Amino acid sequence: MSSKKQPTKKVVKPKAKSRPKRASKTESQVKRDNETGKFVKGTRPPGRPKGSVSLVAQLRKILQEQYADGTTRGQRVMEVLLKRANDGDIAAIRTVLERIDGKVPDTLNVVNPPQFVLPPNNEGGKRK
Repeated sequence: MSSKKQPTKKVVKPKAKSRPKRASKTESQVKRDNETGKFVKGTRPPGRPKGSVSLVAQLRKILQEQYADGTTRGQRVMEVLLKRANDGDIAAIRTVLERIDGKVPDTLNVVNPPQFVLPPNNEGGKRK
């Protein structure tokens, strides 16, 4: 055996992809409070840049791609979902039924709702 130590391998994590920065013109218009980090009243952050495509639109485009046999990617996804539902996958069954009949609404039936009586405001509607 050798008394030499083998060099340890350094694990390098890949850097996360950062979002592209928006134009500096809009960045200078957005002001934040230094203490709270909230936006200062009267300023708003810029919205989605013009010409950008939403995630839903990108997904719809991908699902419409056709394979050589004439089927679309969306059809193949649906076939896999139906196969899993037929195999007894409860989550797949729930997804299929929600897409056919719509999601069952969560309802709460309150028989005797509580009654709240607020005291009169003697300060003329002014807030502190």
